[in-house]
Amino acid sequence: ALRAAVTEVAPDAGGELADGEGARLGKEAPPLELDLLALYFTALKVLFVSGCLPAASALVRLLEPARRQIRDLHLTLIRNENAYYCCAAMLLATPPPQPADPPLAPLYVAGDSHALSPSWRVVRWRGQPRVP
Repeated sequence: ALRAAVTEVAPDAGGELADGEGARLGKEAPPLELDLLALYFTALKVLFVSGCLPAASALVRLLEPARRQIRDLHLTLIRNENAYYCCAAMLLATPPPQPADPPLAPLYVAGDSHALSPSWRVVRWRGQPRVP
């Protein structure tokens, strides 16, 4: 069920917008609209890092059409929230392997949005399989 829910995220979710897609520039978006997007992007980050991948996938499917209407979000005050959103959305488009039985020990990774890339994938640390 987890794999099916996660694979429903479009393969291009979180990707860059092409010029001429009809999207307005981020600097033209009303501040309240950007603030709301930042809150939703943060909610996605919390769901993703908490392992609530089906809920995170559902949120991406709801947010992606709105995000695609604003170009250059990386040049706005919500650039950090957008970076985390894009990383998590792209990772959700590639489903992780099925959970191991028994569950694997966790591996904690600290960092910025790029530290999400090993999330929910099986990695080896000191010869032991772990899940970051």
